[in-house]
Amino acid sequence: MQFVDFLSTKTNKEVEIVKSFFNKGSNQTDKIDRAKSFLATEIDKNIGNKVVETGSKLTEEDARLFFSKIAELSDFASKAKREISSLFYGEKQSIEISGSRPELLKKAQDIIIKFSEALNKDNQLGIRKLLSDLDKTKIEIELLHSVLKSAKENKENIPFELIKDLGIETKEIGEDLSEQEKGEILEISNKNYFKIVFPNEPEKAKTVVEGLEKELFPEIFPDEKKDSVKNQRTYTLKYKGIIVAFCKFKQIPEKPDELEFTSVNVSSELQGLNIGEYFISKVLETESKNHIINGESFAKNTTANNLYKKQGFVMTEDYSKKYGELMFKMRMDKREFF
Repeated sequence: MQFVDFLSTKTNKEVEIVKSFFNKGSNQTDKIDRAKSFLATEIDKNIGNKVVETGSKLTEEDARLFFSKIAELSDFASKAKREISSLFYGEKQSIEISGSRPELLKKAQDIIIKFSEALNKDNQLGIRKLLSDLDKTKIEIELLHSVLKSAKENKENIPFELIKDLGIETKEIGEDLSEQEKGEILEISNKNYFKIVFPNEPEKAKTVVEGLEKELFPEIFPDEKKDSVKNQRTYTLKYKGIIVAFCKFKQIPEKPDELEFTSVNVSSELQGLNIGEYFISKVLETESKNHIINGESFAKNTTANNLYKKQGFVMTEDYSKKYGELMFKMRMDKREFF
């Protein structure tokens, strides 16, 4: 319907341009992929102009790759929505879940706009980078659906209002978090360390939180030798666009197959629903397919340590060199999942 609305706003000459756009498809599959790209107009009909504009400026091969990936995402979004709707609400229910079709199409729209604007500026933004961004979006959606599926299979009673507004985002090594995201991560950590981990030892809580703050905002602490969060891979679980849980991983120098599990926290407001636990579990499952994961945990944090053991970590040794507290050193070997 949005595509019809899009065409209804065009002059005869402009409609001919749209027809030419479809006819440039090298084969029937390519033409279908171009048509599916217009499904992004489900969010905003004006994106149709960007679709046509992008197709006209790419080489035939790059256009084929680009629209093929958009079509793949559209198909995946439809399938994902049906599966989660059926799992939670039965075959006859039709619901909109963030992280399925609408959210994915919104992300596809943003990527098309970004790419189109880069082409307008004669930027050297390559098609491979765009394909990589689209692939990452799909991985994020797959991860969210895996989290929701695990929760349902374990008979978690997750409210619909929570499900429909959840989303997962990743920042690869080299990608920085926004200032807002950094602030949200710091706020979650501040509440957890002061109220849960060290409720009677504010100085220790302050020391831990300050260490995280130096990673998040290295420009404020230029004399500190802290690894910036930009040099770590960060997964965030968001509710209505606000971070409610996060995990960070750092590459271990000279050990490309090993990661350090540097930080994890779940908002106290979310902990009673266990969705944060499933988020952590699926992130660890994702990373342990290709990496050995090393980490540390406060010995006194029994709840967290039980969760880590449940996820597959082995506590390898004890030591008390951090914050004056006994720490567990833990390790998770690579795992295969079928």
